[in-house]
Amino acid sequence: MFEFMYKLSRKSVVMNKLLQFVYKCEIPRTAQIGSGVTFNHKGLGVVIHPNSQIEDNVYIEHHVCLGQRTGTDTAAPVVRKNTVIGAYSVILGGGDWRGMRDWSMQSCAA
Repeated sequence: MFEFMYKLSRKSVVMNKLLQFVYKCEIPRTAQIGSGVTFNHKGLGVVIHPNSQIEDNVYIEHHVCLGQRTGTDTAAPVVRKNTVIGAYSVILGGGDWRGMRDWSMQSCAA
Protein backbone atom coordinates (compact mmCIF):
# COMPACT_ATOMS: atom_id res chain seq x y z
CA MET A 1 0.00 0.00 0.00
CA PHE A 2 2.83 2.42 0.84
CA GLU A 3 4.48 1.93 -2.55
CA PHE A 4 1.21 2.67 -4.35
CA MET A 5 0.52 5.80 -2.28
CA TYR A 6 4.15 6.95 -2.66
CA LYS A 7 3.98 6.74 -6.46
CA LEU A 8 0.71 8.69 -6.53
CA SER A 9 2.04 11.24 -4.03
CA ARG A 10 4.78 12.22 -6.51
CA LYS A 11 2.03 13.53 -8.85
CA SER A 12 -0.78 14.66 -6.54
CA VAL A 13 -0.75 17.18 -3.70
CA VAL A 14 -3.75 15.45 -2.10
CA MET A 15 -2.06 12.03 -2.15
CA ASN A 16 1.13 13.61 -0.80
CA LYS A 17 -0.80 14.99 2.19
CA LEU A 18 -2.52 11.61 2.67
CA LEU A 19 0.84 9.83 2.64
CA GLN A 20 2.10 12.34 5.19
CA PHE A 21 -0.92 11.74 7.44
CA VAL A 22 -1.00 7.94 7.22
CA TYR A 23 2.73 7.17 7.39
CA LYS A 24 3.96 10.22 9.35
CA CYS A 25 6.57 11.04 6.74
CA GLU A 26 7.38 14.14 4.71
CA ILE A 27 8.55 13.26 1.22
CA PRO A 28 7.94 16.44 -0.78
CA ARG A 29 7.03 16.29 -4.43
CA THR A 30 9.80 18.78 -5.21
CA ALA A 31 12.57 16.50 -3.92
CA GLN A 32 14.41 14.83 -6.78
CA ILE A 33 14.18 11.11 -6.08
CA GLY A 34 15.65 8.55 -8.48
CA SER A 35 14.38 5.11 -9.41
CA GLY A 36 14.87 2.12 -7.17
CA VAL A 37 14.80 4.17 -3.96
CA THR A 38 13.52 2.00 -1.10
CA PHE A 39 11.88 3.39 2.03
CA ASN A 40 12.07 0.65 4.64
CA HIS A 41 9.23 0.36 7.18
CA LYS A 42 6.92 2.27 4.82
CA GLY A 43 8.88 5.52 5.19
CA LEU A 44 7.85 5.83 8.83
CA GLY A 45 9.11 9.14 10.23
CA VAL A 46 11.22 10.04 7.18
CA VAL A 47 11.64 13.79 6.60
CA ILE A 48 13.24 15.00 3.37
CA HIS A 49 14.10 18.60 2.48
CA PRO A 50 12.18 19.82 -0.59
CA ASN A 51 15.46 20.56 -2.43
CA SER A 52 17.17 17.25 -1.64
CA GLN A 53 18.45 15.04 -4.44
CA ILE A 54 18.41 11.27 -4.01
CA GLU A 55 19.93 9.24 -6.82
CA ASP A 56 19.05 5.69 -7.92
CA ASN A 57 19.03 2.57 -5.73
CA VAL A 58 19.22 4.30 -2.35
CA TYR A 59 17.94 2.42 0.71
CA ILE A 60 16.47 4.63 3.45
CA GLU A 61 15.59 3.22 6.88
CA HIS A 62 12.90 4.65 9.18
CA HIS A 63 13.12 8.04 10.97
CA VAL A 64 15.75 9.54 8.65
CA CYS A 65 16.07 13.32 8.30
CA LEU A 66 17.61 14.99 5.23
CA GLY A 67 17.57 18.73 5.84
CA GLN A 68 19.28 22.09 5.80
CA ARG A 69 21.86 23.01 8.41
CA THR A 70 20.37 26.34 9.59
CA GLY A 71 17.41 28.54 8.79
CA THR A 72 19.46 30.72 6.44
CA ASP A 73 21.44 27.90 4.79
CA THR A 74 19.20 26.57 2.01
CA ALA A 75 21.60 23.90 0.77
CA ALA A 76 20.11 20.41 0.90
CA PRO A 77 21.87 17.03 0.85
CA VAL A 78 22.63 15.13 -2.34
CA VAL A 79 22.58 11.38 -1.74
CA ARG A 80 24.55 9.43 -4.36
CA LYS A 81 23.72 6.07 -5.98
CA ASN A 82 23.69 2.80 -4.04
CA THR A 83 23.75 4.46 -0.61
CA VAL A 84 22.31 2.92 2.54
CA ILE A 85 21.07 5.37 5.18
CA GLY A 86 20.62 3.75 8.59
CA ALA A 87 17.74 4.29 11.00
CA TYR A 88 17.58 7.62 12.85
CA SER A 89 20.30 9.19 10.65
CA VAL A 90 20.30 12.98 10.43
CA ILE A 91 22.03 14.48 7.40
CA LEU A 92 22.13 18.26 7.28
CA GLY A 93 23.41 20.77 4.76
CA GLY A 94 24.61 20.59 1.19
CA GLY A 95 27.23 18.28 -0.21
CA ASP A 96 27.49 14.82 -1.68
CA TRP A 97 26.87 11.89 0.63
CA ARG A 98 27.59 8.25 -0.02
CA GLY A 99 28.58 5.18 1.90
CA MET A 100 26.37 5.91 4.91
CA ARG A 101 25.38 3.01 7.09
CA ASP A 102 24.20 2.69 10.67
CA TRP A 103 24.92 6.13 12.13
CA SER A 104 28.09 6.71 10.16
CA MET A 105 28.57 8.94 7.15
CA GLN A 106 31.33 9.96 4.85
CA SER A 107 31.55 13.25 2.99
CA CYS A 108 32.92 13.00 -0.52
CA ALA A 109 34.16 15.92 -2.60
CA ALA A 110 32.16 16.58 -5.75
